[in-house]
Amino acid sequence: MELKTLEETDQSGSESAAAVKVIELTKVFTGRTRKFTRSPGKFLRSLVVGDPWRTEALSTVSFSVDHGEVFGLLGPNGSGKTTLIKILSNLIIPDSGAAFVEGINVARRPYAAAEKIQTVLSESIGLEKRLSIKDNLMLFASLYNLPRAEAEEKVARYLDFFGLSKFADKSSQSMSTGMSRKLTVCRVLLSHASVIVFDEPTSGLDPVSAEDFRRLILQDLVKRENKTIIMATHNLVEATSMCTHIALLNQGKLLTVGTPDEVKKTVEDRVDLAITLSGGNVPLESIRGELTMVDGVHVVETIDAHGTKKVTVSGRKDLDYMRVLSVISAAGFKVQSLETSSPSLEDAFLRLTKEGRS
Repeated sequence: MELKTLEETDQSGSESAAAVKVIELTKVFTGRTRKFTRSPGKFLRSLVVGDPWRTEALSTVSFSVDHGEVFGLLGPNGSGKTTLIKILSNLIIPDSGAAFVEGINVARRPYAAAEKIQTVLSESIGLEKRLSIKDNLMLFASLYNLPRAEAEEKVARYLDFFGLSKFADKSSQSMSTGMSRKLTVCRVLLSHASVIVFDEPTSGLDPVSAEDFRRLILQDLVKRENKTIIMATHNLVEATSMCTHIALLNQGKLLTVGTPDEVKKTVEDRVDLAITLSGGNVPLESIRGELTMVDGVHVVETIDAHGTKKVTVSGRKDLDYMRVLSVISAAGFKVQSLETSSPSLEDAFLRLTKEGRS
């Protein structure tokens, strides 16, 4: 689809068909390293002339999220997930590109966008710990400009729904992590936001609480409240079971986007060879470069420790198997076993991110 200019899109409101749309988002962070020194004068000078650094957190990232879906953001640490979330929340301004929530340009109309989207960051649950659970919710209800009577009714309803009524007058400081997450959901529901963004929603939760929270998202937020959910997660099982679509990021670049099955299909024509070896006239690592040059091979990993010698070769299904075995044999190694496997979502995640770094 041909993208309109950012000005045309913002004015026409044609992006309202999508709950969230990002177009060619780019963000670069720069700075200088500080050098440790006991001299105050040298320390101040190091802030000015220290070694410069530059990190491209996002590079022309584009995708859209439909209403009522659970959209997953996957990627290793430093892939750009949190930067993307903070741009959607207007906590960071992109260097170029644009983000739209319900057709509203987040950077140009931040207050209007804030009414449509709420974000729950992993590093903060956004609660005043000195207040009781109920008072916390009443405080946020007032910030969302809810009339007192409506606020009282909604706070009582949500506390009852999430099983927090009996704790309403207790300090929020005494809550468990799972209770705090539930209270955070109560808070965002008070805002009337149609899009809710979670950064690692089940991080720090025990398995039972994590499963309860996933059920809360799918059954209560999506089905009952008709919310659109965006969630950044490292949990691939969680992404497979919950997300309708997944965007895979690595080093600020969008590697692929699609349903979990579609993401797996991006590596469907690939294969993993796990080869166990013995003997050898040279160190196992020395043949890694030659194996990498074999037609159809993408990634080669070797293990040579504690009596175990193993080579894992990842590549196209039609890679030159005979050439791989020839390289191994020429180095004096004997093949003890050879196993092949097809990719799972985890394999797709690992393989695409590895290839993205090469």
